[in-house]
Amino acid sequence: MSSGTFESFEKNLSPRLALGGVLALIALVHLPLLGYQFVYDDGWTLVANGFLRVPTDLGLLFSPEAVARHVPDAFRPGLVVFDLLGYQLLGLSSGLHHALSIGLHLGVCAVLVRWLRALGAPFDLALGTAALFGLLAIHAEAVAVVSYREDLLAALLGLAAALAASRGRLVGAALLSLGACSMKLSAGAIPALWLLAEGLSPWRPRPSAAHLVRGVLALGLGVAAVLAYTFALYGALDPYGADNLRVYSHRVGLGPVLAASLPIHLGYLQQMLVPFGLSPEYPDHGAGLRDPAVVLAGAALLALVGYGLACVRRRPLIALAILGAFALALPTSNLFPMPNMRADRFMYLPSVPVCLGLVALLLAAGRWLSGHVPEDIKLIARVAPLAAVVVVQGSVRVATAAVYRDNSHLWGVARERAPDSARAHAVLGELIVRNVPADAPREDKALAFARAEAHCRNAERHDPRYELPQLCFARLAAAREDWPEAYRRYQAALAVSPDRNAGIFAGLAEVSLDLPATSETTRTDLARRHLAEGLASYPYSPELHATAGRIFHRLGDPEQAAVHYRRSLDLAPERPEALLANVELLLDLGRPADATELLLREKTAWLAADPDDRTALVARHRDALRLFDPSTILSADPVGVFAHEP
Repeated sequence: MSSGTFESFEKNLSPRLALGGVLALIALVHLPLLGYQFVYDDGWTLVANGFLRVPTDLGLLFSPEAVARHVPDAFRPGLVVFDLLGYQLLGLSSGLHHALSIGLHLGVCAVLVRWLRALGAPFDLALGTAALFGLLAIHAEAVAVVSYREDLLAALLGLAAALAASRGRLVGAALLSLGACSMKLSAGAIPALWLLAEGLSPWRPRPSAAHLVRGVLALGLGVAAVLAYTFALYGALDPYGADNLRVYSHRVGLGPVLAASLPIHLGYLQQMLVPFGLSPEYPDHGAGLRDPAVVLAGAALLALVGYGLACVRRRPLIALAILGAFALALPTSNLFPMPNMRADRFMYLPSVPVCLGLVALLLAAGRWLSGHVPEDIKLIARVAPLAAVVVVQGSVRVATAAVYRDNSHLWGVARERAPDSARAHAVLGELIVRNVPADAPREDKALAFARAEAHCRNAERHDPRYELPQLCFARLAAAREDWPEAYRRYQAALAVSPDRNAGIFAGLAEVSLDLPATSETTRTDLARRHLAEGLASYPYSPELHATAGRIFHRLGDPEQAAVHYRRSLDLAPERPEALLANVELLLDLGRPADATELLLREKTAWLAADPDDRTALVARHRDALRLFDPSTILSADPVGVFAHEP
């Protein structure tokens, strides 16, 4: 291909067609995600988040009552509203939610191209940046985990806000900035990125100072509004609380955490440029300022900042890439309280300027290479360096995303790559206990419980001040029917856990009824007290309401049991446990016709139940009909309602 033909090809290439092709390629690489399950915090923010099922209570989100009732992610109101709408539209289809995450990621890539073009960047640079960003391996976690779309939403709205500010649409910029920060406050660094991009102005004349001031003020208004909202809700800018032991700086102080953050951020840079060492789990740790790794990492990062500052006048694009990345990394640099010191998803937004700088370098290498090859392969040579890096990143991206296909695989990999992680060991121990069949042989149960206990002990050894190891022991003891030990461990978990305690209260209440050497009155009072405390703090927990239903059922209070079963079904209509328990309650009361009506109303939950459980209930239901209402056996038998039932 001659140079004239090459230039003609560039001019005739439709930008929309080229962008569509790149987005189609990114979407194709992400297609396997459609078969992935919910993992990580998806259960807390989506699957078991009863608040999403009660849209009439949405007004509570904007008051301190949201904190009192422990609404998940209450300090991110935009994210809660988005999740509520997403649930109302998509239900709990993991495939559809993953498709939504892919769509958001594609939206980020498209808006990135538009903003770079608005700044005057050449189309090949803007398109290449989007291609590399879209397939960057370190983004696997942010896109593959549904509950981490907070990063995608913050980036999408944040870049859209920057685009609006660059075009002089200040009201739109302020509103979009507000939306971005209400998804995640990491978008609070967008004003700094915008100021660098407009102020350095690598591709066009520098705008006036008035334009810069107006744009930064508009973008800053959104950030300030969300900070004010957080303060109004929590009485402080820290939504986690000063006594939250999940925040490592609250345990060891800020100094050791900031020292450890220097190697962490140098590691982020390496993972973005050379994608190895990615992991779903990184244990928190402190460090000393004199540690060799800290000194070397600090020197390297300081030199990089110094080089970026030195390039401000003569090489503004390099300065934008370096200084922009540092600015966007500030919100997740552990200067502010965070429950995780390190996570791959934290680099979703900061990778934008890194991709920009790297693509500029690769395109320059391609131009140099195209000048040293025959005419007929100049086009190939020009894109070869960028294409090679994109292919490598995309290949690693596919392999890395596969880690997140289900919880068992995820935590197995997490334990291998972070063997010192208390969370990985504790979750693995709980998964082992949960997956032991009730009718498994005694020897198989003993072996599985021994494996689970080893994980629980490792978890406690790595972090004795963390609630998950105690929960691991508590659920293991409950499975072994060691009720005093289970109760003690649940209490130990509650003593150190700052929130997400609905499951702990449910466990304490249920175990209380089986405590040996304790009077019936004492056991009943304990169960009622733990239920009352839990329901007051976590009224949107379907698990806690289902537990309350079972306990009141055992205590011979069918009215209260029915109320809590009904509430559990309202808060989690896809989960069959409360429905099956409610049907059993109605059969115990001799009301099989009412049980049939309930099944007809809750067909989705009924069909989601285990077939063996359904078969057993159908048999019980038929016996109850013969006993209490034989004249309606043909019309009220669920076998006639659901013909495929045995």
